[in-house]
Amino acid sequence: MGSENDALAVVLIHGLISSPKAWKDFVRLAGTDPDLRSVRILPFAYSSPKLRLNPLSRIPDLDDIADSLRGYLRVEAAEFGRLVLVSHSQGGLVIQRHLARTLSRGEGLDLARIRQIVLFACPNNGAELLLSLRRAWLPHHPQDRGLRPLNSQVQDAQSRVVNQIMHAETVAPHECRIPIAVYAGASDNIVPRASAQGVFKEAGVLPGNHKTIIRPDSHDHRSYTTFKHHVLSARAVVEDAPTLSAAASATAAAVTDGPRPRPSGDAHGLRRLAAEFGWGGETVELVDFRKNLVSLTGLLDGVPPAERRVLGALLDHGTGAVSHKHWGECVYRMPLPQLQHVLNISAARLTEHLRALEGRELVRRTAQDGEAPAHAETDGRRDSMDAYVMGRLRAFCHARGVDLEGMIARLDLTALG
Repeated sequence: MGSENDALAVVLIHGLISSPKAWKDFVRLAGTDPDLRSVRILPFAYSSPKLRLNPLSRIPDLDDIADSLRGYLRVEAAEFGRLVLVSHSQGGLVIQRHLARTLSRGEGLDLARIRQIVLFACPNNGAELLLSLRRAWLPHHPQDRGLRPLNSQVQDAQSRVVNQIMHAETVAPHECRIPIAVYAGASDNIVPRASAQGVFKEAGVLPGNHKTIIRPDSHDHRSYTTFKHHVLSARAVVEDAPTLSAAASATAAAVTDGPRPRPSGDAHGLRRLAAEFGWGGETVELVDFRKNLVSLTGLLDGVPPAERRVLGALLDHGTGAVSHKHWGECVYRMPLPQLQHVLNISAARLTEHLRALEGRELVRRTAQDGEAPAHAETDGRRDSMDAYVMGRLRAFCHARGVDLEGMIARLDLTALG
């Protein structure tokens, strides 16, 4: 079984002029499904009234709701190392706005524990039906504006989702790859399939209209089986999956020359990353992943454990920032006194290790206007510190409480081939 930090929760986000009650059928069915016994269902609530007459109150807009979702995930869902976000209608726009705003703040690492997003009947291209009536009925409703076709804020958020989520290559402050599944109702005349698909590659079709698509009446209803499929896929590498599948292991072995020694616990943990990110089944992606592990071992080859520990502490505790010279590659930075405190070593010993790491172009010390060095940071360049591997490794370890510093310090390089 997975550790406590491998716990999985499904966060449900409802739509316009709705409430968490919209998910009652999913909640009931999941609660009686033995296959989902270990999965927690967390319905997220936000205010979405038809109108508000109190002059001291206002209806929250999508940015407000997205920031509320951010707080909910950080507090109510803090104990879960893995999350699946499932939405209906406007809830999908809330998710996309949350992703976009998180990335714009350089907090992409916070998204790493989201393993799957499922959008039911999301108006990605807007909802045309009764648009003129809605404008008359809800002329100033801040949430309805997000449902109108060609809404600029919705398009801006989707642009970030496409470029920095769907096409992301790593987990870094400004990008994080997350699978997104999109579904339309076969008889939905509010959000037809073309709108549900929007910028996404394709949209599945499920029975029902705009409301009934999320009202499954049995465990065999296709909306529920689809929901369950995505939840189980997100959980598949959590429980009883410490190693790659036999097929994937064979593929991994095939990309190295000669027999591979049995991995140590730390190397085993690194190879498990392939499964953790769902890369155990596709040969091309697994080969690409192993190439990055080889890159990592090449970086650390010959680095003494004490120096690796300094590098590990910098990666584990440092503040991430995107390199201005190499966009999308993350640099981790720490004040020298803080790094010394974390390592519990003398200033002289820390200086000695940092000089050695600088010689290997893995770390550099920075100062201002000729003053003594005040910070240490990773080099962040592809030919030295591989940002792709380190971003993945850091996000994986932070989401599960794994000792990244110790893993790097103790890594048995020979075990990875």
